[in-house]
Amino acid sequence: MLFMHIRCIMDIEELQRQKMKRLGFIVISGYTTWAIAATHYYKNIYKESCMTSLQTGESWMMKILNGHYARSKNNFRMEKELFIELCNDLELKYGLERSKVTIIEKVGIFVYALAKGASNRDLGERFQRSGETIRRSFHEVLEIITGRSNGFKGFARDMIKPTDHTFQSISSHILHDERYMPYFKVRQHKNICHLLFYNLIAHYITIYI
Repeated sequence: MLFMHIRCIMDIEELQRQKMKRLGFIVISGYTTWAIAATHYYKNIYKESCMTSLQTGESWMMKILNGHYARSKNNFRMEKELFIELCNDLELKYGLERSKVTIIEKVGIFVYALAKGASNRDLGERFQRSGETIRRSFHEVLEIITGRSNGFKGFARDMIKPTDHTFQSISSHILHDERYMPYFKVRQHKNICHLLFYNLIAHYITIYI
C-alpha cells in the first residue's frame, strides 16, 4: 500500500511537471508570435512620418525665387528669371505636367541635384519628399530634357546646337584662345568633319566655362 501511495504521488508530480512544461511552451510560443507580429507591424504597416518640417519643398522654392538674386545662383547655378523661364518652357513647350509636386518644385529638384551633386536622401530632406517622389520627379524632368522615349527630341536637342549650321568658320572661343586652339589645329580647315567637331566643342565651352 505504501509503495502504491508513493507511486501515485510521483505520477501526480510528473503530471504537474508536464503541465508546467506545456504552459511554459505556450507562453514562449505566444510571446514569440507576438514579437514577430509586432516587428512586422512596425516595419511594414506602421509608418511614422519622417518629413515633418513646416517648410515644404514648394515653400522653400518660393522663398528662393522671391528672395535675393544670389540665393538662386547659389542653389541652382542660374538666375531666378532664367529658372522661371526654364520651368515655363518645360511645361508649355515640352509637356512637363504638374502632379502632387508642382512644376517649379520638380525642376527645382532636378536642377538642385545637378548643381549640388545631391543624393536622393539629401534631396528628400531639402524638399521634404519621400525617396520615391524624389526619384520620380527627377526622372520626369530628365525625360523632358533628353526626350529619350521620343527619339531624343527633347529640350536638350533644341538648345544644344551649333549657331553656324554650314560649319564654314571656327568659333572665336577656340580660334583666339591659346588654351584650346593648339589641340585643334589641322591643315585644311575646310574639312567639314573637323569644323563640325570644332563648333560642337566651342558650344560646350561657351555653356560651361
